[in-house]
Amino acid sequence: MRVFPLLLAIVALSGCGSVPQHVCPLVVPWSADDQKALSRALDSDKDPLIHRAVQEDAGFRAWARGCQGAQ
Repeated sequence: MRVFPLLLAIVALSGCGSVPQHVCPLVVPWSADDQKALSRALDSDKDPLIHRAVQEDAGFRAWARGCQGAQ
C-alpha cells in the first residue's frame, strides 16, 4: 500500500520537466482541378455565408502552413 502513493506521485510529477509538444494541424493539399472547380462554384454562388466559410478555411489553412514552417 505504501508503494501506490509513491507511484502516483511519480506519475503526477513526471510531466513537469518535459518540453511542451508543438502540434500543428495537417494541411491536405487541394489538386489543381479541385481548386478550379471551387473557383467556378464560388463564382456561380452568391451566398455570402459560403464565401465567408471559404475565407475562414483559407485563413485556417494559411495558419496551419505557418505553424508547420515554424517547427
